[in-house]
Amino acid sequence: MKLMVPFTPHIANECLMNLKCPNIDKWPDVNIKILENIKINMVVQVNGKTRDVLNLEKDMSEINVNNIIKKSEKAFKHLSNKKILKTIFIKNKIINYIIEN
Repeated sequence: MKLMVPFTPHIANECLMNLKCPNIDKWPDVNIKILENIKINMVVQVNGKTRDVLNLEKDMSEINVNNIIKKSEKAFKHLSNKKILKTIFIKNKIINYIIEN
């Protein structure tokens, strides 16, 4: 509710008083340990078509992502025995393989 104060100050303050919040004006502290171990969903595409979505650790390198994709049956079956012309890698978002038809 404290995070809602800038957007809906009157309702948020009323709710905080009903919840018997001791200090309405103090913002919550950020727990950095939670932010360090974030997992992201990496989209794996082949020629622009989504073939798999992998749940990976944040800020993985392209090499590590490629190694995980090689172990993934769903994504790797579209890449096996194909010539990869280009790889487009956007960190924490997407990896797109352009293959020869």
